[in-house]
Amino acid sequence: MEQFYSDFLLELKKRNSIDKDLFADVPYELKFLVYFMNFKPKDFKALKQFLNE
Repeated sequence: MEQFYSDFLLELKKRNSIDKDLFADVPYELKFLVYFMNFKPKDFKALKQFLNE
């Protein structure tokens, strides 16, 4: 059981971490897609630039 728990914690730490300030600028309709595509800061910048055009 201890091995399972330690493996579980390792997997949790690998999850995608999102910068709340960057994620706040994403429209609601795109948040799901952005989260699961593992956007990087440069991707957020490109999306913001595209949406402002």
